[in-house]
Amino acid sequence: MTFGAPWMLAGLVLALVPLWFHLRRRELKRIPFPAVAILADVVGRRRASRKAERIALLLIRMLAIAAVVLAAARPGLKVSRLGGLRTGLPLALVVVLDDSMSMRMKTQDGRTVFDRAAELARVEIGRLRPGDAAGLVLTGRPVRAPLGEVEFNRDWVGRLLAGTRVGDRSGDTTGALEVASRMLDDCPLPQREIVLISDLAKSGWSRGAVPWRKGAQIALRIVDAAPDAPRDNAAVDRIDVRPAPDSGPRDVTIEARVANHSPSPLRAAEVILEVDGEESARGSLDVPARSSATKRFHHRFETDGMHRGVVRIRPDRLAEDDARSFSAMIRRSITALVIDGDYRPGSYRDEAFYLVQALATPVPGEVPITPLVVDTETAATAPLAGNDVVFLAGVNDLKGDLAGRLSEYVKAGGGLFVSAGKATQNLTPLDPILPARVRSVREARGPKAAFRIAAVNRGHPVFQPFGDGATGLEGARVYSHLLVEPDPSADLSTLIELGGGVPLLMERKAGAGAVMFLCTTVDRDSTDLPIRPGFLPLVQRAARHLAGRLDDPQGPRRFAVGDTVPLEVTEGMRRLLVQGPDGQDRTFPANELLGRSRIPFAGTLTPGNYRVWAEIPGFGGLKELLGAEFAVETDPAESDLARLDSLPGQEARPVALAMAEGVLPTWPFLLLAVALLLLAETFLAGRGLRRSHVKNIR
Repeated sequence: MTFGAPWMLAGLVLALVPLWFHLRRRELKRIPFPAVAILADVVGRRRASRKAERIALLLIRMLAIAAVVLAAARPGLKVSRLGGLRTGLPLALVVVLDDSMSMRMKTQDGRTVFDRAAELARVEIGRLRPGDAAGLVLTGRPVRAPLGEVEFNRDWVGRLLAGTRVGDRSGDTTGALEVASRMLDDCPLPQREIVLISDLAKSGWSRGAVPWRKGAQIALRIVDAAPDAPRDNAAVDRIDVRPAPDSGPRDVTIEARVANHSPSPLRAAEVILEVDGEESARGSLDVPARSSATKRFHHRFETDGMHRGVVRIRPDRLAEDDARSFSAMIRRSITALVIDGDYRPGSYRDEAFYLVQALATPVPGEVPITPLVVDTETAATAPLAGNDVVFLAGVNDLKGDLAGRLSEYVKAGGGLFVSAGKATQNLTPLDPILPARVRSVREARGPKAAFRIAAVNRGHPVFQPFGDGATGLEGARVYSHLLVEPDPSADLSTLIELGGGVPLLMERKAGAGAVMFLCTTVDRDSTDLPIRPGFLPLVQRAARHLAGRLDDPQGPRRFAVGDTVPLEVTEGMRRLLVQGPDGQDRTFPANELLGRSRIPFAGTLTPGNYRVWAEIPGFGGLKELLGAEFAVETDPAESDLARLDSLPGQEARPVALAMAEGVLPTWPFLLLAVALLLLAETFLAGRGLRRSHVKNIR
């Protein structure tokens, strides 16, 4: 029992006042009078019978005074309930409704769990009384509160609830409870309660303990909308598309991971691959209980360009995760022409031996690089057109008009990588496109005095994937390198520096192309760089960067359902159109694109591939932007329908026993008791008087 004003308990002493009146003795002045003597005789005969009535009157009056004093203190009774118990005070109720993908699970009667949850939510709103307030919070990411605060118009909340539909979002129950508690923090009503209606899947509670402000007078009630629904489920939760090793540039490996969220193994599960709208292959897969397995398909595309497909398994109670879309950008391999200044086929002492090995090494998820090695004699007549990038490895003599052809090749958009040879190079013919002019050669005094790499430009695209981590070039030793004088008029950037700020690798933009200049060798004559772990990614990413194919994706960007996707806007763009997998278009007109470099697209509610078109001056109308295409995927965590056993951070408190705690005011009942006591006092007092009169008359 709680009291609003404990000091008012002192008023209970007033209950002793009737006792004082009943017990006090009054001195009576005796005056002999015959009629009074007759009455005294009557009173004496009735005194014994009225003693019990007097005691009852005394108790009634004392209880009535005590009840009035206690009611003035507005006491309350702490109660715990499973839900549904209401007191007389106004209530602010926030319904937290789970609309994540797991709520699309089918129950035994063929309905979805969300259908049942919506009915329970309507019952909660319907039990409210005039003066109560209601709010609605949806758990699907991002968490949404349609009204932003509790609303006294319950019909409005009911209409919002009726328009709510389950989607493919991932769940954020913890975040939804945070939003609901903030809504009630600002509510002035004396009773505040949150009712969570959910399937209680574990995935929605991934952020830790229940977010509850210490001391918050908010009741939490949890309703399981799927107490009897089977929780077994299988899903295609990931697809990866990679170039097939030791195959052609149009051959890919498609890996589909199938997850089994059931306590029993999945035997011979059929997996179907569809490419460009037609079935391409099918196979079977065994998946252990509570585990996953990968099905691999080898597919050869007949044409370059963007290809789209889907991998399916047999539908179950949650059909939305039984298929997953993918797309693959198929392009020819990157062709690298390597002009070898010291051509020794098959020998590790060949100038380009380590370079060619690094270029030809397959990298998972990347378009392969095909190196073609020629000597300087062949390079004098070999065509440069058709090559994505050209390497000059230790070439000291540019024969014929090779220097002029290389300059034209770069300015037309080609990429050139130049590395020094052991002897002093005569690269003067390439000065118009090189980042720097060669001044001299610097030699280390000995192996122990080798020059060390001091700085790497991590902001350059070649090194961006490393972030703040190791590049694999740490500890590399340089015994000999060219000292160069950078061209101050050129568009330069330095990728690697030795101690003292001496450039080792530089890049220059020339026309539509670019040139990189490595001031040491790519063999082991002047450095141990080729045997460092960072040499392969350095050479590969440099080749892709110069070819304009850096990070060339096999598929589009991936986003989760409900994410906002930034779309690139170019100057002068007249229209931008996004088409979803459901065929619905969203068009951004010129006035929305004006003056912006990016525009957000938030209509990612349907899983699948989203294609992008743009109308750009000079491109002849609406043109599809294959590089801007993106994929929207469901959260694999939503496929695990396992039920939460206890509230996070409150493991000792099972969900099934979670109670709503509150205070039940008892003062209205005390006032009712006062009224009843006064009626009883009136009846007893009047009864004694009436009986006395009746007997006297007789």
